[in-house]
Amino acid sequence: RAQNQSRPRREGRRTKARVMTGRLHFSVRGPLNIARPPQGYPVLVQAGSSEAGVRFAAEFAEVVFTAQPSLESGKHYYADLKEEARGLGREDGQVLVMPSIVAVVGRTKEEASDKLEKLQAYTHTDVMTETADRWLGFVTNLRAINFESLVPTSLPQTNFIQSRQKVLLELAARQKLTWRQLIRLISNSRGHLMVVGTPDEIAHTMIDAFDQYAADGFNVIPPIVPSGLKDFVELVVPELRRRGKYRSRTQATSQSVYASGLSVHLEDPTLPPSERARRSLSGSLLARHRLEQEAEIAAGD
Repeated sequence: RAQNQSRPRREGRRTKARVMTGRLHFSVRGPLNIARPPQGYPVLVQAGSSEAGVRFAAEFAEVVFTAQPSLESGKHYYADLKEEARGLGREDGQVLVMPSIVAVVGRTKEEASDKLEKLQAYTHTDVMTETADRWLGFVTNLRAINFESLVPTSLPQTNFIQSRQKVLLELAARQKLTWRQLIRLISNSRGHLMVVGTPDEIAHTMIDAFDQYAADGFNVIPPIVPSGLKDFVELVVPELRRRGKYRSRTQATSQSVYASGLSVHLEDPTLPPSERARRSLSGSLLARHRLEQEAEIAAGD
């Protein structure tokens, strides 16, 4: 807890700073040079999928970033986190799961594949090996291994991104990958969900993850910027809109969705949890409400 030593005071165009002196850690000379968020406090976003990370997210986070390279791993993580949160008295709409997606998009499947091949051609083998070594936790000498041998089911434990090592080894075991294939996969996606295809294919993958309770929204990671992001906005977003899964400008509040992004759509925390969940828009991409979806299913029954 910090003690206010002075309050900001305007004199003409000048503002005198507020000084915050913490008892243990922080001393800050303000004021903060950003606007007050719609929620009245900073939205709590957590990243980390280890057991400790899941427990922390379930108790405190409002948005959770995670890397889940497949639908099945995403569903498993989503279910575990929501169950943990419910055990702490929180409702599903109070903690949103937003995994990452690397989308290589082309107007045709061939165009998307060509883009990926071109990106791969720019990356030296040594760089790919170093990248894989990092995401696996620096626990093995990849330069000394047989690249054509199968990846083992386990490696020495690391204190560097344990959850990512676990996800990658599980994926390698499930797909029976060789070291060469795993190194290439890590170079391409870093262990995130990766889709190479048309706007229709990418939109279908995202919506499928949402409908099957593997995601409440997504963090889009372009394979290259700015062109990769431009491709996503111009090709995938219209397809998501056509399917009713991406809000339009008119669906935002008085602030533009493009200017205010996700933060303006995480509703007022003073609302009852059920109302907050009902209003919560699932990230900056998928705008369909989870509770509305469940109501439609119930109505169909």
